[in-house]
Amino acid sequence: MVECCDLTLNKYLHSFSQRLLIANVCEAISTGHNHPITVVIGYGDNLVSGDENGDIVVRKYFDDGSFRVKHTIKGSGSPCNCIDVWKSIIVAG
Repeated sequence: MVECCDLTLNKYLHSFSQRLLIANVCEAISTGHNHPITVVIGYGDNLVSGDENGDIVVRKYFDDGSFRVKHTIKGSGSPCNCIDVWKSIIVAG
């Protein structure tokens, strides 16, 4: 598991639900990566992250506040520094 979140963000979040969501996002992002995370984006009810090995993990958000891995794309050793979504297609490099 990779450490990813600076919980000092809590000082900017005023409600418990916001803090809980950030904690869930941090836990979700670190799950599925064995290398430092380089980029994270959200689209719709999905969260996509890339790492220094080029691995990309797509997670879906559920109403219970959890994220579950939908897809994993294995990298080839080069960092994934940019991710976007175009017409439901993940574009990364």
